[in-house]
Amino acid sequence: MVSQHQLSCGAAGCYNVLWPPMLLHSFLDYHGAATPDAEFAVQDDRRLTYSEAVAAANQFANALVAAGLTPGDRFAFLAKNSIEYALMYYAGSKSGTVPVPLNYRLAPPEWEFIINDSDSKLLIADAEYCEAIDSIRGTSTGAPNDLDWQ
Repeated sequence: MVSQHQLSCGAAGCYNVLWPPMLLHSFLDYHGAATPDAEFAVQDDRRLTYSEAVAAANQFANALVAAGLTPGDRFAFLAKNSIEYALMYYAGSKSGTVPVPLNYRLAPPEWEFIINDSDSKLLIADAEYCEAIDSIRGTSTGAPNDLDWQ
């Protein structure tokens, strides 16, 4: 891991501090190791610990890679606020991909614009949006392959 130097100044003067680089998922991995049984998130009657969140984010990240995404690729996701919604960001960070959230309150043509404008290679959506997504299926201009609708 490459280190970064930062000049830190306080009452005792200034000194160099060595900090490892931090990525978005570094926070999750740290707490997954330090406090695995602590609550990461609560949604309705569902509770997820940090260790469970790390495992889920790893599973999502592996699924993104298995779908053919490579670092720098974008994937769109369409869902209401949920624990999985938050985990998509960690999965993107772990896999080097870029999540593109779609607001569920927008109309399908607006989703289509965002998907095409972001050059998303994959769309992940909650089942409740399948019918609306079907109305724009096949309209992606994603390159080199057409958008993978999952």
